This record gives sequence, C-alpha cells and structure tokens, in this order.
Amino acid sequence: MALQLNDLKITPRVGAYVYMPNVPQPHNCVVSSNQATALKAGDIVTVDTTVANANCLVIKKAAVNDPIFGVIPSDVRKNAYVAGEKVAIAVEGSYIYFTAAKAITAGADLYFDSNGQVTPTATAGNSIVGIANTSATAKDDF
Repeated sequence: MALQLNDLKITPRVGAYVYMPNVPQPHNCVVSSNQATALKAGDIVTVDTTVANANCLVIKKAAVNDPIFGVIPSDVRKNAYVAGEKVAIAVEGSYIYFTAAKAITAGADLYFDSNGQVTPTATAGNSIVGIANTSATAKDDF
C-alpha cells in the first residue's frame, strides 16, 4: 500500500528542475550587463566571455549556434532575471522539462530552436542540449 501524505501533484512546467540523486545541483551565476531582455525559466544560456567577474560566471541567453552552459530552472519566488542579478543555472547532467517543437522519440539527441523549444533536428552550428528521457507526441508536449 502506498502512503499519500498530501494531495500535491508534480505538474511539469518549462524549466522545472528535477532533483534526483547523484546528479549536479544548480550552479550560481550573474546575468550579463550585455543581456538586454530579462532571462526566464527554460532559457538556454551561454557564458559571456566579454564581461569579467572575479566571483561568478557571467551568463547571457544563448543563440542557436552558441556553446551551451546551462538552463535557467523555474523558481517559484522569481520568474525573470535582469542584468546584474544572481541566478541559478542547471548544468550538464541535470534533468529539466522543456516543450517540444515537434514530435520527439525518447532517447533522441535534442537541440534547441530560436523559440527555446527542443527538437531532434540539428541546424548548422547548433549544440546538443540533451537527450530526451520521454517521448513527445506533438508540438508543445513536455
């Protein structure tokens, strides 16, 4: 018999960080002064090598052909991060929910498009952002 202590359910949302044993924990960074728009949950980021900070890595939103550093996980306390603010980043080895740009088979290499959705289709210069742990049957599925 399973114990159910409450009625809470885990509802996927873009950028939801999945805490699992033996996987990396979020990494702290600072949003670049070159980042014109606020970063939000699910944004894929790269290191901004043009801005120096002795204490933290400086990050900005990644273009499709930038090397990927991580993903901004969702946070119930804050949903946007502007230049100069601290932000946690989910790095390689983390599990993050994304929406699909089209149908995806579990196990497929994932890339991202200019809308921040994941796709199994690579474009020139695009880096792999991860591997699909589950299938998506249509566009906008998790």
